[in-house]
Amino acid sequence: MIDEEGFRAAMCAPLAVAGRVVGVLYGAHRRPCRWDSREVACLVEIATDSGVAVDRLRGRGACEPFLGNGPDDTSAVDAVLELQSDLADVLCVGGDLTAGVILLRRRCGLSVDLVDAAGHSLLFPTPGEEPIRFRVALPGSSGERLEVAGDRELDTDEQAMVRAAALIFGLQLRAIRAGVAAQRRARRDLVDALIGQSQDPQRLRSDAALLGMDLNQPYHVACLGVRQDGSVSADEAVPISGAAMEQLDRAVVADHPGGLAVSRNGDVVLVLPARSGDRSAAWLRELIQQRMHPRGALAAGLGRLCSTPADFAESFGEASLALELARRHSDPGVVFTAADLGLTGRLAAGGSSRRTLEAMVISTLGPLLSADSAEGTEYVQTLRSWLAQDRHLERTAAQLHVHPNTVRYRVARAQDVLGMDLKCVDNRFQVELALRVLEALPAVHVDPTPRSGR
Repeated sequence: MIDEEGFRAAMCAPLAVAGRVVGVLYGAHRRPCRWDSREVACLVEIATDSGVAVDRLRGRGACEPFLGNGPDDTSAVDAVLELQSDLADVLCVGGDLTAGVILLRRRCGLSVDLVDAAGHSLLFPTPGEEPIRFRVALPGSSGERLEVAGDRELDTDEQAMVRAAALIFGLQLRAIRAGVAAQRRARRDLVDALIGQSQDPQRLRSDAALLGMDLNQPYHVACLGVRQDGSVSADEAVPISGAAMEQLDRAVVADHPGGLAVSRNGDVVLVLPARSGDRSAAWLRELIQQRMHPRGALAAGLGRLCSTPADFAESFGEASLALELARRHSDPGVVFTAADLGLTGRLAAGGSSRRTLEAMVISTLGPLLSADSAEGTEYVQTLRSWLAQDRHLERTAAQLHVHPNTVRYRVARAQDVLGMDLKCVDNRFQVELALRVLEALPAVHVDPTPRSGR
């Protein structure tokens, strides 16, 4: 078909319903062209609506109860068809369910509302107080229904009109949800590609443009998570709640047009356009300390400025490690930045993941961590203080409140356990590096193999 028609440019979008692809919407030109973001977005939107409609049309026999009392009841059929046509016009223009409900109110001369499964209005802040005269569930919905209230009962034709309207509203609600779900998937896929060091920057820019992001402008990556004490491992961390995710979504939309928030492994990744004067850290602090509820329940890490798509992976690495530090801090609502990470931040900038850093710590300090855990020795703490005091025994002893001979014994014993001579510069660097990373990554799990000696 492409050859016969002579197409030179094409694009397509899936017709998807509830995770199933029911068809493909195809658009083409007979001349070479470069599709702009508005054309692609339009095709995706039409495909989303069409997928829901095709799925419903396969069960069109369900529409028969709406068509009056019999084949001779042409007035009821005409009224239903006219209402459906008008509702379709209203919803296609703006996708506004409220406008559709107002149209139905005028046709019936009664109060009509769209409510959820619990009976709460989805459209109007103040529910009516008149008695409910008629209810009808929206086909294919999650318990939403139309409720008609007023001072009289509905006749048969009016009931048929409300049922027909429920079908249209059900289609529109499913289309809205399908569009939201598709956009969430697109956001998640984009973030995964950005922080996963994608090798196709042009594709990244194109995908970002569809979501309203301009990757030619600078961005920050931030990670937000629930605060926790140091005894909890990363795998046991409490995930951010759906309510908190909604608050973050609204805050990003309101304060950072062109940014996005994505749930990832229980935490939230924010991609934020850089603010003038680099006020992103201040905005994060104000957000989690004042605007999120409950206040101070979250912590955040902020990565370096991203000037190119290649910078996002490094910024995410820094933000992740900064979050690990911030979420275990004693103060609520802490935000750490790349500048707070020091040496660990430079490791993250090289693309080091938490798993890689943990493996490095365990390979270097594993025997000492096992001994400290199993026998209550203090090798790690002693080495950290001894190296920080430039290997000065008296100053280290004073800091640890022990005798200098105790420090001398512990250091010697630690060297034996590690099989390392810490007079060697390279060995000292390796141990000090592992100690610094360990400080940024608490709750590293090791096998507590018993060892003798202190």
